Amino acid sequence: LAGEEEEEEELRGEKQQASAVHRALDTAKSFASFVSGYTLSMGQQQLQSASSKVSSGAGKKKIQDNDPCEWFVADHPSKPVRYIVLQGSDSLDHWVTNLSFEPVDFEGEDLNVKIHVGIYKAAEKLIEQLFPAMEEHMREHGDKARFVFCGHSLGGAIASALVMMLVHRQQLKVAQVEAIYTYGCPAFICENCSCNCKSGECTCTGGNTRLLERLNIPSSLFKHLCMHRDIVPRAFACDYTLIKNIMTQMDTYKNYGCLKGSKEMCYMPSLYRHVGDVYFIQPDTEFLQFARPEGDSPMLPGGHGIWKMVEPPRSLKLAMNTMNKISRSLQNEWAFGDDLELYNYASDVDHAIGEIMNNPHPLEILKDTNAYGHEGGVSRFHKPKNYTRALGVILNVKDSKK
Repeated sequence: LAGEEEEEEELRGEKQQASAVHRALDTAKSFASFVSGYTLSMGQQQLQSASSKVSSGAGKKKIQDNDPCEWFVADHPSKPVRYIVLQGSDSLDHWVTNLSFEPVDFEGEDLNVKIHVGIYKAAEKLIEQLFPAMEEHMREHGDKARFVFCGHSLGGAIASALVMMLVHRQQLKVAQVEAIYTYGCPAFICENCSCNCKSGECTCTGGNTRLLERLNIPSSLFKHLCMHRDIVPRAFACDYTLIKNIMTQMDTYKNYGCLKGSKEMCYMPSLYRHVGDVYFIQPDTEFLQFARPEGDSPMLPGGHGIWKMVEPPRSLKLAMNTMNKISRSLQNEWAFGDDLELYNYASDVDHAIGEIMNNPHPLEILKDTNAYGHEGGVSRFHKPKNYTRALGVILNVKDSKK
């Protein structure tokens, strides 16, 4: 009897252990689902089939789990345009890529730019898979061949890096690129600090317009769409002041321009910046249930729509800067008291983007226990299907702000 009791006890222990393992696996799957934003309907078999139709070099072999991301290619039915679509993260290997965020030189030191190492390595690997399909299209259509790249989350960052790499290596002409569309794409690149400046005084920080100028790529080619409360585009572009002093103790970040920031230009310390034109989409809370709990962004006009971030006209910018100077002056005057309403306009478009990325700050989002899980805000505002829903309402409702 004692032996049977011991066997039953051991069996119960094994069942409990197995149950704990299953719970851990379910939790891991849930976590991967809400942060990666992959589409369940896009099965692996469909992707392999689409790839094999386009390129004998890229598609015949089964795509392994440790590849940077899945992809497929489609051609326009009547125009010489080939669409290259990159999927977001959906595996542990993809999250190794996401979390390998150390900055490294992008395409050598001549461009004076640092890039997210995981995304850079993933783009390098994808060139080997995708370029045969691109060469085939260029051979068929010659100078008329055009390409459109798009991707969600990690896929959008890789697509953006891929285009810049191919242009820099002269494997692709800028005129051959119609557009790069990204959805919920993380910031992944930053101007390197080329001056011996102090923290808060870096003149190299800010956007990546100088990189695009060096590559002769118009900023308008990159169209980055960000949900108003999506945490992924904010994660590397938000204010890193809280941990800046810790990070700058490491050799990797000692002279890192983005982390230095600029008080004069109102650029907060961050890890990376976005490339090209940035658009913010605010979903309709009347038609879309996923958008209702948190409501509209405090930084955007009320109601659903898409807002493109642009520099204001010169006369308006002059007026805004004048108001900023007056506000700063009044803030030093005790006579006005604390109840005086002061205004502080963004100094430029990069400053404005930074303010939206920090309101709410990712830490504010993550401290809310309701943010987690399949129905949490982190998942709802990053899912590709919710981007599609938000866009669909805007395209089909007459009074949408575009």
